[in-house]
Amino acid sequence: MTGLSDITAVILAGGRGERLQPVLPNIPKVLAPVLGRPYLTHLMDRLDCEGIRDVVLCTGYGAGQIMDHIGKSYRTMTLSYSEESRPLGTAGALKHALPLIKSGRALVLNGDSYFSGTIDKFFRWSVDQDHPLSMMLYFSDETKRFGWVSMNSEGRITRFHEKDSDSGSGWINAGIYSIKKDIIAAIPEGECISLEQCIIPSLIDTGIYGFPCEGQFIDIGTPASYAMADYFFKDIHHGH
Repeated sequence: MTGLSDITAVILAGGRGERLQPVLPNIPKVLAPVLGRPYLTHLMDRLDCEGIRDVVLCTGYGAGQIMDHIGKSYRTMTLSYSEESRPLGTAGALKHALPLIKSGRALVLNGDSYFSGTIDKFFRWSVDQDHPLSMMLYFSDETKRFGWVSMNSEGRITRFHEKDSDSGSGWINAGIYSIKKDIIAAIPEGECISLEQCIIPSLIDTGIYGFPCEGQFIDIGTPASYAMADYFFKDIHHGH
């Protein structure tokens, strides 16, 4: 496999961003302004640099606004839209997008977080190992807000620890996945289902793998973390 140019990337961008409504009323979370342009464009810059050419945006709340702002192409990438008429959750949205996924394995990204770890390296590893589902992990000093994972020596995830369980440091799901198409096809149709809470934990016995990575992470889902976004991306762009 040469790079990511043959892979479909799916961005889960359907969230309303309830917690951000006080600071960003009536704007879908992925259009939150960061350094004077929609947050989503920073995420897509990243995919473009990694060699991705085919992107599916799973939209829900504010779908029309997103399409108007972003359009059918961005840089060297072709964009298609999978619009849900009612909230389907992260897994339901992924299932709804299945007809638009051209590759046998998809790169799936949460639309409200950004991780600077090397996607290309992670994806090659997941293909080489033939994992049904694997995820990028980053090391956090504060696991309380996110929950964390336990792994064995091969990187196989043995347990998910819920948010608010224990605080401390640990490996966190960075919200970037490599998922085989047949796993997506098995998600029930038209139901509101969470990838993180339902589908991924149900696959632990099948074998889910974590790819620990160095990098910087931000989740723009709360007013406090969104307030840090300008500084975060200034730092990221400065580092490139």
